[in-house]
Amino acid sequence: MRKSEPAVPRRTAPLGRREVALQEGVERTAAALGDSLSRPVRHASRPEYQRLPIDEVRPDSNQLRWGGRPGLTWEEVQDLTREVDPYLHKVRESIHELAGSVGPEGLGQKDAVRVWRVDGFYQLIAGERRYWALRLAGVTYIDAMVYAERPRYLRAEQYSENHEHLPPDFREELFGLQQVMAERDALNEPFDGCPHFTTVTGMKRAQGYRWWSVLNGPKEVREAIIDQRLESLKIAAAISSEEDPDLRQRMLADPKQYFSSDGTRLHSTPAAASAEAQSGDAPQRKTMGRPTEYVSWRTNSLPLLQLVICKLDPKARSLTVNWQDRDAVTQLWRATLKKIESQLPKAVKK
Repeated sequence: MRKSEPAVPRRTAPLGRREVALQEGVERTAAALGDSLSRPVRHASRPEYQRLPIDEVRPDSNQLRWGGRPGLTWEEVQDLTREVDPYLHKVRESIHELAGSVGPEGLGQKDAVRVWRVDGFYQLIAGERRYWALRLAGVTYIDAMVYAERPRYLRAEQYSENHEHLPPDFREELFGLQQVMAERDALNEPFDGCPHFTTVTGMKRAQGYRWWSVLNGPKEVREAIIDQRLESLKIAAAISSEEDPDLRQRMLADPKQYFSSDGTRLHSTPAAASAEAQSGDAPQRKTMGRPTEYVSWRTNSLPLLQLVICKLDPKARSLTVNWQDRDAVTQLWRATLKKIESQLPKAVKK
């Protein structure tokens, strides 16, 4: 019987460059983490419901609701006649109105404020108006959801909370969104685009895209909002998207010359706006009746208009018209509409 021969180690192919790089990366990660690899993963602590002495709760002076201003003081909250910023006065009136609905047991657990522990006291995360209302009503204990540490996305939570109870004004909303973006940048977790931004803030799609344009657009537009020279998000987004810096400055100087009260652009093209601004002619917007021009930002849509005009008026085929000239096509479109209108019965015209 033959003796079994010792097993020969199986030869393996040498590692390629990708495999070597991967192995080195794993070793570096393990060395950096050390023994933490063997520790169980700790999840963020959940808040606990508690009834706290109201004197141990402190308001947040940097709350997004204040829009970068110093927050309301106890003396300012108590005295409605004390002069404060108009927006703060609006918040103060809502606090007094809320205080009138406070019962013997406060506002109840469902309206609990949110706080986190800081060096012997509790810092408000959200619920500033409820806190002041309870103090006005003379309540000594407050229902609170207590976090063991500062929430990772504190400013985003404050933004959502403010919108749920008393939506901020245009200027204050800009400040709040800037703080939300700054917080994400500080955490090295910037928004990776407008859809991500819209999801986190809970905005509707159109509103989110407009705010994204303002927040990432020219600085002078945001300064105009802060100075209260712009009070419409639709107008601010349109100006932020304007590529011509000279025209953008003229828009900021006098938005009413370029936009209607509902934020609609009064000009078909930037060139038309610039020409009318230089000539000093105030643009007139027709809100009803026959369209005066065909508004298009793409050259490839002119052939479509050519097809429509020729279908409505077959004689237009024999005309010598430059179908690539936007002004010429617009004039022909107007003439075609007038011709059709003249052929309509009088009852239809009325």
